Amino acid sequence: MKRAYYDQVNRGHAGLQLASYCHFTSPIRRYPDLVCHRALLSAVSGDEPGTEASFVASAGPLCSAREREAMMIERDADDVARCFLLERELGARGQRAGVFEGRWLV
Repeated sequence: MKRAYYDQVNRGHAGLQLASYCHFTSPIRRYPDLVCHRALLSAVSGDEPGTEASFVASAGPLCSAREREAMMIERDADDVARCFLLERELGARGQRAGVFEGRWLV
């Protein structure tokens, strides 16, 4: 599946065949979600001022890059956690190495 990219141009959603599309997580946890939420509030009620398009144009690529960096860091942290878990399991068995049964997850 193609990764999301934050941009000031609404390019829709290819998988849903929608010309216009807006997505944000709930509860809001990322800065792009906050920008989307504020824009939706502005469009619906008019009480909240909308975000300037020039700001979105400059913030979009930066947010996209940071999200990818965070994803890589998260995957690296998962790898480290697995190593600690394996070390603890081997220590509980009194081994320095071992064979573990595995299975493919599809």
